[in-house]
Amino acid sequence: MTATRRPLAHTLLALLCLALVPHSGEAQGVEDHPMVILGGVPFSLTLSGVPGAETAYEIRTAAGSVLTSGTVPAGGLATVQGIEVGSRRDLPLTVVVGEAQEALSAPFAPGWYSILPPLIAILMALVFREVV
Repeated sequence: MTATRRPLAHTLLALLCLALVPHSGEAQGVEDHPMVILGGVPFSLTLSGVPGAETAYEIRTAAGSVLTSGTVPAGGLATVQGIEVGSRRDLPLTVVVGEAQEALSAPFAPGWYSILPPLIAILMALVFREVV
């Protein structure tokens, strides 16, 4: 019975090792993006390229107008800063990195929403007369 268990253990170990090896085909694309896009507030995206060659990228609105473009270094990351979306109609953004295309759809909120957390904290401090 140990003879049949040994090949099974070797097969499982080999499959586990293959699962842990990173695949180069899934290297290009969006690595990091904001959870919420605020209208009129600039944000950044982190893009990854393919190993071995610089990769061109392009970020477009839903209407197809290009927000920004450039290149990602070979096998590296590029942080694209200063991307600004004016309205909900511009979403979802289309991010093209090399041959890969990805739709970036994050919830949209007006820019003035960013002032709400400090206003709520001030209001709570006044109501409860306690500052943390």
